[in-house]
Amino acid sequence: MRNEGAILTGWYAGEVGGEALFTAQAATAPPDAARKWLALARVEAAVAARLATVMAERRIPIPDIENAAVRARQRCEATAGRSWPEVMQWLHRLAAAALEAVSYTHLDVYKRQPRGRASRVWRASICRPRAARAGAGAGDRHRSPPPPL
Repeated sequence: MRNEGAILTGWYAGEVGGEALFTAQAATAPPDAARKWLALARVEAAVAARLATVMAERRIPIPDIENAAVRARQRCEATAGRSWPEVMQWLHRLAAAALEAVSYTHLDVYKRQPRGRASRVWRASICRPRAARAGAGAGDRHRSPPPPL
């Protein structure tokens, strides 16, 4: 199992990448869709800021995510011309795959935290999605991966 610093660093990188992706999508979207993308970018930025606070408290270096904007543009190009529902379906698969890849490791670290010390963002981001997935049908566990980008 990876250590807590690596988990938080990876999680932080994902949030920064999500913010960059949603901001890039907003730049080329019609006004109504752009507002939605920017709302998603604000959520990613808020979670990244909270993670940065936790990382600073634990003296974990906050990485410079220099390739986030480049990857975001590449992903925007891959979704260009798709309808809003198609892009949302693609994004859902991408997010589900990312959550599945990290949530079990995050939960292991969360369980080791002294009672009351785990941040609210940790509980909201990990425990609730896992609880929601616990009620999923067997077919939901075998989703196809998101398209490669």
